[in-house]
Amino acid sequence: MILIPKFLSALDDVQTHWSAIVFDGSYNDAKQQSADFATYKETTKHEWVTEKQDIATLFGNIQTKLRTYGLREYSPPSGLAQEDVDNAWNALLESEAKRSRNINAQIRESGI
Repeated sequence: MILIPKFLSALDDVQTHWSAIVFDGSYNDAKQQSADFATYKETTKHEWVTEKQDIATLFGNIQTKLRTYGLREYSPPSGLAQEDVDNAWNALLESEAKRSRNINAQIRESGI
């Protein structure tokens, strides 16, 4: 079952975690963080992509059924609309890009 608040919270939690990580300045630490980030993208993010698609499909199905039966349009509670999911996803993508740049910069600096 899709739990949008839990999904949005998980997106926020990973970004908070990334912002709290401090590099120790060693090449091995930077490489380990790079490996951890790659694992995240292969596992957790892969699951989240599927969940995001499921959420979009669910919202679309609800709206289609309401229109088909001539019912009033559904407006999700504040913070749980498709737009909110999209905004949280875009923030995640920006955080991922920043994390990747930070890791690569650390690898370059410590590998010299």
